[in-house]
Amino acid sequence: MRYIVSLTSFSGRIHNIWITLETILRQSFKPDQIILWLGEDQFENIELPENLLGLKSRGLTINFCKDVRSHTKYYYTIQLFPDANIITLDDDCYYPSNTIEQLVKLHKQFPSEICSNRVHKILTKNGSILPYMKWKHNYKKNLTPNHNLLQTGVSGVLYPPKSLHKDVLDQAVFKELCFYADDLWLKLHAIRNGTKVVTSKNFNKDLICVSDTQNNQLVSKNSFGGRNDSQFNDISKFYNLQLEILIIL
Repeated sequence: MRYIVSLTSFSGRIHNIWITLETILRQSFKPDQIILWLGEDQFENIELPENLLGLKSRGLTINFCKDVRSHTKYYYTIQLFPDANIITLDDDCYYPSNTIEQLVKLHKQFPSEICSNRVHKILTKNGSILPYMKWKHNYKKNLTPNHNLLQTGVSGVLYPPKSLHKDVLDQAVFKELCFYADDLWLKLHAIRNGTKVVTSKNFNKDLICVSDTQNNQLVSKNSFGGRNDSQFNDISKFYNLQLEILIIL
């Protein structure tokens, strides 16, 4: 079965993304394909830098598409390769050389579950899910597949074929209700599909990332500004899900 790395970027980071891609190309486990998706509107009048284009000769594929923000990193690859193991990565981190290898090892242990190098544990109190900022971040105590673990895309996540509900590709809904939190959108559709998340104790940590103001602002609004909570609640209500019951704590 194929392993395909999928990620996206935007115009403001295009001159630095080669650094992240270099760490991906130097992985101890070599994926079958590495695809970088770029929003065509953002790059209509922008010439891609040579340090990025030069990576094509080493296995990088660059595809242009309609931009759907962070959802772009998985959206088109799932459609093109429904039978592949899709590994999503972010465009602003320095990835240790065993990043993909750790995911593949975990996948061989749990071939039907979503494998994540870094997770947060979703917590409840008095029958209600607590705010995102009160979840246990970088959780590494539970090493068995569970619905109460949230995969975090920044450190790498492996999605096996058909591990997500088919509605994950419903662009109209995620644009309206969950446009800024792809991890939460993917988590909800994993739950709807009955797929659990699993992690290992070897890799649950924050990575060193390239500093970026736009990314920091997004994290601040999602986490500290409460947008993660509102989006998670909105999509749960839309699909009429009682997450407190579905998530086994």
